[in-house]
Amino acid sequence: MKIDPNYVPKERRINYKVVLLLIVLALGLSTFIFYRYTQSLNKEDLGFKICELSSKETTQRLSNLQETVYNEAKFIEMKDYNVYGETLKLYHEDFDFLNHDIFIGNTVFLNNICGLSVDEKIPYLLSHEADIGIQFAKLEDGFYEVEILKDFDFHYLISTANFDEVITAIKRDGVIKQVRIFANKDLINQNQETPILIENMLYLEVSTLESNDLYDIVIDPAALNFHDNGMTNYGHFYGDIYEADETYKMAVAVKENLEAKGLRVYLTRDNENPIDYYSETGRIVNAYNSGAKYYVHLRFESSGSSIDKGLSILYSNKSSNRFATNIAKQLINQTQIQTSPYLDGINMAGVYQTSLIDNMYDYNDLIREVGGNTTGAGNYDIFSNLMAMHQDVKEGMYGVDILYGYMTDTEDYNHWIENFDAIAKATAEGILIQLELNGGE
Repeated sequence: MKIDPNYVPKERRINYKVVLLLIVLALGLSTFIFYRYTQSLNKEDLGFKICELSSKETTQRLSNLQETVYNEAKFIEMKDYNVYGETLKLYHEDFDFLNHDIFIGNTVFLNNICGLSVDEKIPYLLSHEADIGIQFAKLEDGFYEVEILKDFDFHYLISTANFDEVITAIKRDGVIKQVRIFANKDLINQNQETPILIENMLYLEVSTLESNDLYDIVIDPAALNFHDNGMTNYGHFYGDIYEADETYKMAVAVKENLEAKGLRVYLTRDNENPIDYYSETGRIVNAYNSGAKYYVHLRFESSGSSIDKGLSILYSNKSSNRFATNIAKQLINQTQIQTSPYLDGINMAGVYQTSLIDNMYDYNDLIREVGGNTTGAGNYDIFSNLMAMHQDVKEGMYGVDILYGYMTDTEDYNHWIENFDAIAKATAEGILIQLELNGGE
């Protein structure tokens, strides 16, 4: 074969249409693969998740618990709960103010299954006292099983009904603890070929919020409400001072001290517009609507009796005396305030458990009516009409009623006028100590 020395090979031309088509196909294929991959991730993320795990990891963890723990465990039903301040109580039966529940007096144990050790169980006594129970504001974030030690044996709490309720604590150090009371095995078991859980287990899911729209504490200065005849009630008076003015000034001063520690404080009134305690738009309804966990009522009264003098702080028969005692101690230690000469035989001077009506209800209307169903709000006498909307409220405020003394007593009057700021500061610090916010520094 002869090679023509003048032969020039033909130049190969790139078919850009084919190349472009291949590029488009490649891009389309990669986009399709990426889409299917992200869809698979999104599908997994729609599943039930705990402890910042994926739904697959959550399934594995709960399945392991079902196989290794729950299969051999004992169970007991939980039907109801309520909250007093920042204390959660759980009940075997629907809550009944007049009857004793079998859970009360027993200890519950919380086990965070997000943790590394299954043996680190946190005990809480479900006391007869409303403020002694599960202190949920102290819990670390996590997903907690709940057991109760009853009849010398441990039982996991379960529920025949589904629960999915949320409660919150006050704002501390710039954050808020939120607790989800959760029991819904159908949600956990959905889309599973084999059910993960057999029993409808009760869990407490604890998380942290930076903020919400709720208040932490209500300060309620006495008076400036209406008499039955429609006239404005300015409360007790002596000389040129009125209870309405004095308690409002004290409420503002206490509020400023509390807000300096980051608390969100709701005042029930200003010093110009009268507002009743018990009405559909009254102070107590507004206090509930504020979402606050604590309620403090302030009084400064007058009396025709020379025996009436000194500090008296009242608390509910359903709670311990801790809140009232913390405030009283600060007022006594930091000021020269005198205490009432009356003694109840239970508490330190100046602290009193309010009397009982019919051996059931707190005599102090305010303390009773702000406490939700824990204190029988909306049940006694005329309050079954006035406060009917709060008969079944599960979240009540932990309330105390402070009577600073009597303006008709020379010592009380002079101390109130001369040491007003010190009294306000000591009151706030007593509240802060109760809330464990280092108020006594």
